[in-house]
Amino acid sequence: MKIKRKILLPIILFIIPCILTGCWDRIELEERLIVVGLAFDCSDSEDSIIITQQYVNPKGIGGGEKGGASQKSAYGNIIVQGSSISDILEKSKNMKGRRPNYEHLKLIIISEDVARTFNLYKLLNAILRHPETPRNTNVLISKEKARLFFEITPNTEDVPVFRMLMLSSNSKIKSGIPPTLKLGDMSKLMAGGKSYTVQCLVMRDGIESPRDTMVTDTTPGKGDIYEINGAAIIKGDTYTLAGWLDEKETDGLNWITGKTESGIVEIKDKDTGQIIIYEVHNAESKIITKVSMSDKMLEYDKLSSKNISFTLKSKIEGTVVEDWLMTSNAFEEGYIEKVELAAQKEVINIIEETLNKIQKELKVDIAGFGKKLNIKYPKVWEKVKDNWEEIFSDVQVNVKVETYVKDYGRQGSKK
Repeated sequence: MKIKRKILLPIILFIIPCILTGCWDRIELEERLIVVGLAFDCSDSEDSIIITQQYVNPKGIGGGEKGGASQKSAYGNIIVQGSSISDILEKSKNMKGRRPNYEHLKLIIISEDVARTFNLYKLLNAILRHPETPRNTNVLISKEKARLFFEITPNTEDVPVFRMLMLSSNSKIKSGIPPTLKLGDMSKLMAGGKSYTVQCLVMRDGIESPRDTMVTDTTPGKGDIYEINGAAIIKGDTYTLAGWLDEKETDGLNWITGKTESGIVEIKDKDTGQIIIYEVHNAESKIITKVSMSDKMLEYDKLSSKNISFTLKSKIEGTVVEDWLMTSNAFEEGYIEKVELAAQKEVINIIEETLNKIQKELKVDIAGFGKKLNIKYPKVWEKVKDNWEEIFSDVQVNVKVETYVKDYGRQGSKK
């Protein structure tokens, strides 16, 4: 027994250090460069790209008065040009003497030039493969150079990326922007060859007081301000930017999909021309699919866009938030009905304009019509799926809208 103990003890003592390795691969916080944002821009060379990486400086966040002699900036930017994403990430390791860490990556901005020029599925391949990249990273498309948005220090946040994240998260309560797109969801859409929308980041100027705009501009012209407005459309078969939806068209798309709790409808009184503002608080939609052909006809591949049609039924609820008629009385019989009919007409116009844009001009199905066809008529879908967006451009979509005024504010009469 004693002999066994003498043999086992050295073996156990040898095994324990191998199992209890502790934090042998730990990298101290001060040795890490915590990257929170990536901005993609084209370079002057056709075979290279520029990435701006925004990192946070923990010592500069929330400490002391801005502008003080000892106050450190809460963030910094690394700008690197390379022939591939992996090349750029490798070059970045020696830029600041610290190893970049992407576990806290919050935002990716892709400029319009990059989105039109490069296949985004290939471009983001290295980012998606990187073991530190979070799948819940937000993605935006900018109409200007992407790095410009990393050079504007907001008054409301210490780090530009954090300010843009706040704007991006307002998709449910602000009109004119699509739902937030996460990197993981974007990857799934690209893998499936589907077209999709991305929130659009734009720069505005002409504002005289940076204090009034909540932005202090440090690099572009004085008073520049950015906002998220409208949507970029990425085409599924090319993985490139196909075009844009403006604010009103984006509202139309949101009402088609029912993925919104917002929207502004401007109505003009037909008698006086005065404005009434109807604010959408809830939108529900249903897409009904119809295929007018038999299974026997389907076998002979006689299917065309004329055999497929959709009916969009949308229910919109909202509030009258502004009324320039002044003489109107919300308690009078017919007032609510008058507003509802006017709002219905305008909502139908906006939805039909949006459908015309995505069907005829851009030839993309970003509203889920193909998905509905696949669910109800899987055999038909198998015949059309490879050329669906081309077929969809000629498919008839009937629009039916019901609008309801649920509230008219605190002023109900002309008193």
